Amino acid sequence: MDSHLNVGLAQYLNDRDPAIIVGEAKNAVAEIVLFPEMFSHGHACFDTRDSTARERWLKAAQSPNGSFVERCREAARTYQTYVVATFLEAADPKPFNSALLIGRNGHTILRHRKVCIRDFDSPEIACGRGKEFSVAEIETAVGSVKPGLMICMDVSIQRPQDRSPAPAPKLPWCRIAVLLSRMMLWVMFE
Repeated sequence: MDSHLNVGLAQYLNDRDPAIIVGEAKNAVAEIVLFPEMFSHGHACFDTRDSTARERWLKAAQSPNGSFVERCREAARTYQTYVVATFLEAADPKPFNSALLIGRNGHTILRHRKVCIRDFDSPEIACGRGKEFSVAEIETAVGSVKPGLMICMDVSIQRPQDRSPAPAPKLPWCRIAVLLSRMMLWVMFE
């Protein structure tokens, strides 16, 4: 059993095919590939004074079954690695700044919608607010771990397990620093 969990940070512009990025990360022995915040459309902003700009921005929202997430699912299956796909999730009345932890089989393990959004700035002024944090158990080279997801300012919540529907508050937790990508992967240890 390995002693390190290798996480690949996909620090690329969003014009690259996710499958190529996941393949490169897998070749560098990453077991989890983590994309930056709202990678599906480059975390694009819009002019809040221009309603047509906001509408154009909203059209970039996708479902969890949309083309970007599907490419990430296929990459997870092809390279047998976990992928954290980040995207603007279509929803009514507002889209969400979302992340999915996709398993090696291409199925969703965790879904997170950003909780701590900036209500005063583009693009988040147009986003809905998530309500919870959750964890799931996955098997890795270091054994069984329980990852959770956070996006950018969600790190301001000091004990995310206190907002988790599971009986997690009794568990200590550890943040794995992935701040450069404005995404956070955290792992709970029993």
